[in-house]
Amino acid sequence: MSGVMPEVGSTANNYQILARLATGGMAEIFLARGTSGTGVERYVVLKRILRDRANDVQLVK
Repeated sequence: MSGVMPEVGSTANNYQILARLATGGMAEIFLARGTSGTGVERYVVLKRILRDRANDVQLVK
């Protein structure tokens, strides 16, 4: 998801982005659905660091 603004309905690293839940000063979070190789689905929250904070070593840790 790095470098690109995820859009609802897009896929990132085997997760389908379902909704943007929130955006703050450091990051944004998304509800996503992942599917395993066996077909098991699970819902997760993905956190994406905002581009202007990507060089903040303490935040990226």
